[in-house]
Amino acid sequence: MKRKGAYIAFLLAAFLMPAASLAEDKAAPQQKDHILVAYFSRMGNTDYASDVDASSSASIVLREEERVGTTEAIADVIVQNVGGDKFLIQTLAPYPEDFQSLVDLNHREADDNTRPALQNTEKNLSSYDVIFLGYPVWANSVPRAVLTFLETHDFSGKVIIPFCTHNGYGPGKSVEEIRLACDEAQILAGFDISSEQMQTAEDAVTSWLEEVWNALPQ
Repeated sequence: MKRKGAYIAFLLAAFLMPAASLAEDKAAPQQKDHILVAYFSRMGNTDYASDVDASSSASIVLREEERVGTTEAIADVIVQNVGGDKFLIQTLAPYPEDFQSLVDLNHREADDNTRPALQNTEKNLSSYDVIFLGYPVWANSVPRAVLTFLETHDFSGKVIIPFCTHNGYGPGKSVEEIRLACDEAQILAGFDISSEQMQTAEDAVTSWLEEVWNALPQ
């Protein structure tokens, strides 16, 4: 989780304009018809100041004057295209706003193999067949809170589709960590995008979703 010298802020008005749903063009697989888009994000897990400057963080973008996490922005495009319920993975204790403090805490959690306590652990996943799972890549890994979520629920027989945002270093070992945490689930090819590519993310996400839709078990 290395810091860039300058981070990007942009307007997502065009990014999140209503788009034709893939589900309208192709019938959803009958046995995989209930979708959850679960995601972890700094936005929603950090007590930011009300006037936080989106241009100072790679984790935040602007959408019609509203501050939105980059991972949530991708989640919104997924919901617009294939439907499903959106769910924020939230920790009981918020993460620090200061970047270096966050880096230090994340390293401690990774070194100690910590599983941060979550809110909403009673979330019932039994009715969901397909789970899109989003997160930012932290120190080449998945945030520990995502592992708490995965280890708290039963994903046997479900399809998990990862998507992640990062600062230019790719998904790292995060997908393998998800695979190890959910060895009874089917993990499909994921999607990753850097903060610097977010301005063109909608087309990239839509193309990826078309491939994913075709790859879903029939």
